[in-house]
Amino acid sequence: MWQGVPVSRARFREHVAWACERLPQRPEAILLCEDRYRFLVAFTACLLRQQVVLLPPNRSPGEIDSLSQRYPESYRLDDSLLDGLASAGSTDVTGDWRLPADRRVALVFTSGSTGVPRANPKTWGELVAGARRVRARLGLDKGPARQMVATVPPQHMFGLEMSILLPLQAGVTVHAGRPFFPQDILDALKELDGPRILVTTPLHLKALAEPGLAWPALEFILSATAPLSRELACQVVAASGAPVREIFGCSEAGAMATREIARETAWTLLGEHRLRAGEDGFYLYPEEGSDPIRLADRFRCLDARRFVVLGRDTDMVNIAGKRGSLGDLTGKLRAIPGVEDGVFLLPDHSPGGREPRLAALVVAPDLDTRSILKALAREIDEVFLPRPLKRVDRLPYTETGKLPRAALLAMLDAEGPSVAPASAAGGHGRA
Repeated sequence: MWQGVPVSRARFREHVAWACERLPQRPEAILLCEDRYRFLVAFTACLLRQQVVLLPPNRSPGEIDSLSQRYPESYRLDDSLLDGLASAGSTDVTGDWRLPADRRVALVFTSGSTGVPRANPKTWGELVAGARRVRARLGLDKGPARQMVATVPPQHMFGLEMSILLPLQAGVTVHAGRPFFPQDILDALKELDGPRILVTTPLHLKALAEPGLAWPALEFILSATAPLSRELACQVVAASGAPVREIFGCSEAGAMATREIARETAWTLLGEHRLRAGEDGFYLYPEEGSDPIRLADRFRCLDARRFVVLGRDTDMVNIAGKRGSLGDLTGKLRAIPGVEDGVFLLPDHSPGGREPRLAALVVAPDLDTRSILKALAREIDEVFLPRPLKRVDRLPYTETGKLPRAALLAMLDAEGPSVAPASAAGGHGRA
C-alpha cells in the first residue's frame, strides 16, 4: 500500500527496474529511505546492482557521517534519490532477478546499547531462510494474504525481517508509512481491508494501551526490540482483542524464537534452530551443518526447543565481590511507586580509581533522590545503591526503544537537570 493505493507485483518490478537505472555505480549504499515502499524498491535495486546495503543503527548525523568515513566508497541513498518514482513510466523488467544464496547483500549494525555499534554481514540466503522460518511460525504460509502496518524502521533487523523480507517472501502487503503516535497507528491499520498485522515495539505498545482508543480488528500484534512485560501485554490484549506475539532475536542472528507472553514465559526456537552452551557462553546453530553464532545473552534451556532468557552477558556486574544484574536492578527501580522510568548502568571509570560504583537515571517528577534511594535500600544490597542517582525528565530512547550506552553516559555526565530528546510514545526500552 503506497500513497493510498495497492502496488501490484508487476508495478513493483517496474519501479525496481527504474531505480536500478538511477543508482550510482558504487559498492555500498547507506540506505536511509524513511518511506517503507521506497526502501523496499531501493533495497531490491541495490541487490540487483550487486551493491551491499549498509543499515545504520539510527539516523543521527553523527552516526551517518561515521559510517560514511568507515566505508568511503559508499553513497547515501535516501528518499530524494527516488523522486519521480510515482510517475515512473513502464520500464523493461526482463532479465534474471534470482540472487545467489551466498552473496553478501547487507551489513546490519547493532544498536550500540552495550557499546560501539558492530557490523553483522548478511547473505541473501540467510535473510530468505530467516523470513521463511518466521512465515511458517506465524502461519503466513496458509490462509488469505495479510496486510501489515509497521512502526519500526526498516534499517533495524526486526524491521528489515518483518516489513521488508516477509513481504518479499510471504506475500504480505505492507503499508508504506511508519506511524508514530497512537491514533496515527490505528488510522493506518484502518486503511487496510484484509486481515491485519501490527509490527511494533513495547515503546509504542505502552502508548497504545491507553484507554479510549478504537482498535480495528487485528489478526495479531508482533513485538520486539525490547523486553515486553506480561502486564503490558495483557493490557494490549484487553484493549485490542488481538494476541500479542514476541520475537526474540539479535542483529547477529536475526529472529530466533517466539512466544506469546500473556500465556507463556518460555521462548520456542524457530525452524531448525538449536541453542547450545559452550565454554564461553551460548551459541545458536541456525540449521544442521551451519556455523554457530555466539550470542550475548544467558539462557536456561528447558528442553531441545524451549528456553528462558536470564539476561545479557554485559548485564552482570561485580561490585565489592557481589554479583548483580543491571536488568534486575532496573526492574526494582521502575517498580517503586512514583517512578515512571529508570535505568541502572556501570560507568566506564570511577573517580580516583576507587571501587566501581553503579549509577542510575530516573524519571520520577514527584519524588526526590533521598526517597528513591530509601525505597531501593529496602529491595537491593547496599553495594548496588547508585552513586550517583540522577533525576531526568525522560530517558534517551531511540526510535526502536533502545537506550544507547553513549547517550546514557552523556546524560549522566551533564551538569544540572538532564532532558532527553522528546519521545511521544514514552515507555521502556531488544531484537
